[in-house]
Amino acid sequence: MLRNAGYHTYMAGKWHLGKTPESIPAAQGFEKSVGVLEGGADNWENNSYSPGYKSVHFFDGREELQLPADFYSSRFYADKMMGDIDESAADGKPLFGYLAFQAVHQLHQAPAEFTARYISTYQARWSAISDFRYQRLVELGIMPAGLTMSRPAVVPDWNLLPVDEPRMNAKRMAVYAGMLEYMDMSIGRVIEHLRAKGVLNNTIVVFMSDNGGEATKLQALYRVL
Repeated sequence: MLRNAGYHTYMAGKWHLGKTPESIPAAQGFEKSVGVLEGGADNWENNSYSPGYKSVHFFDGREELQLPADFYSSRFYADKMMGDIDESAADGKPLFGYLAFQAVHQLHQAPAEFTARYISTYQARWSAISDFRYQRLVELGIMPAGLTMSRPAVVPDWNLLPVDEPRMNAKRMAVYAGMLEYMDMSIGRVIEHLRAKGVLNNTIVVFMSDNGGEATKLQALYRVL
């Protein structure tokens, strides 16, 4: 509908809405599209993230995409979107851009320098971090005071974990946080690019997350927080 209405239509990232020639982004109105057809993939190379996928398929339009040697999904997709914006900037046509990051879906992977920023943060243990964040929400007026914090049965007591597990869990959470920060930075790069082009004030930016309040995601999130 948007392309027929005169918009440039660009897509970069995860598709997961069909792999047949009739269902890929290029067949659904996207003028330019690049990404992965499955529900997720390794963020560094062309490998599956799950036993459910024997292989994954990266694409550029209707062609198979050979990933560059320096591929990292969040950086690559943001760069592609900004490149498409640049290519069409001169003709004055409106733009619809769909930027669907693989982050922060499994696999949780981040550049080492981003992970390193959070190693000490999560050594505080998830119960202490949960309490701290709740008190901060109270201070901001987002949550009411006096609530009793509970721990779901699926989340073990940090203090009763075997000796190596706290260290590993702190590292896992640091990787997740680093991946999230890198995605946030990438979104910021695209927004600043729109600002530099002088079109941000005439652009609507909609941020949406994957899976919403699905129960197992919330349990995983509790572990992360």
